[in-house]
Amino acid sequence: MKTHDTERKPTANELAGMAWWNGLTDAARSYWVQQAAHAGKGPNASVADAWAT
Repeated sequence: MKTHDTERKPTANELAGMAWWNGLTDAARSYWVQQAAHAGKGPNASVADAWAT
């Protein structure tokens, strides 16, 4: 999959992840990124890592 394919539509899972992230408070975002980091993603854990946690 191309990383910058501007014509590709987001999958249902990607849309759900975006909605989840957008609905979180800053504190909740911080919590979930920390959880992803502690789950083995390290200090560079991303939003996608948090969604997968």
